[in-house]
Amino acid sequence: MEHKTESKSGTPLYDVVVIGGGPAGYVAAIKAAQLGGNVALIEHDTLGGTCLNRGCIPTKAYLKNAEIIEEIHKASSRGIKLVNEAFVIDMPETVKMKNRVVKKLTGGVAALLKANKVEVLKGIGVLQNDGTVLVNEKNIVEGKKIIIAGGSKVARIPIPGIDSPLVMSSDEILSMEELPGSLVVIGGGVIGIEMALIFAAFGLVVNVIEMEERLLPFMDKSISAFIAQLLKKKGVVRIAAVAPCSSEYLTNSRASL
Repeated sequence: MEHKTESKSGTPLYDVVVIGGGPAGYVAAIKAAQLGGNVALIEHDTLGGTCLNRGCIPTKAYLKNAEIIEEIHKASSRGIKLVNEAFVIDMPETVKMKNRVVKKLTGGVAALLKANKVEVLKGIGVLQNDGTVLVNEKNIVEGKKIIIAGGSKVARIPIPGIDSPLVMSSDEILSMEELPGSLVVIGGGVIGIEMALIFAAFGLVVNVIEMEERLLPFMDKSISAFIAQLLKKKGVVRIAAVAPCSSEYLTNSRASL
């Protein structure tokens, strides 16, 4: 690829400009750089996107804790006799553990970008009508090719009571430092089921509300059936074929979207 540092108008010119530093954006940026391109990546938040910061990685860190708790309960079947199986979840320490895992992986992404000579521009990138990209409403950069990998954000369902302080998104619940007595999970998809399994293992009374006839409705029926049995075994109450119409009834329970 041909390299240039400035366009005719004097603005920085790259072979490829990537908007978004999540798994799609940073992988695309690294690949373009490995193919010989002069690449810029624009990201306003921590590198790694939803997956590394508020999704896949944090939930897997919590699921590992849930797995350890389950192994404690199974210890006697392997000849390990515990004095008792009592445990206490220290949520501030749990959150710190999760943050350490996230920081290690996002730092790895930053190191990969640096090693491949991708220039990271901190800010919000907005595509302009002339094909340039405005960064932080003041700096203009140009790219011969522009990749938009803006990612996603949490949606809040339009029902009464959704603005209650007891209602948390899947982002917020991963930073919760005090466990409630019970949790209502609205949505029986992949994220909802992960949350249900995590917090049931942590000792909460958990209910899952899903408007479709079965949990994980976009997966094979055999998987849905397996998950339904697993949740039942772990004491999670499943409420299917019901659309949530209000969260105003919440008192001591937390709701997670």
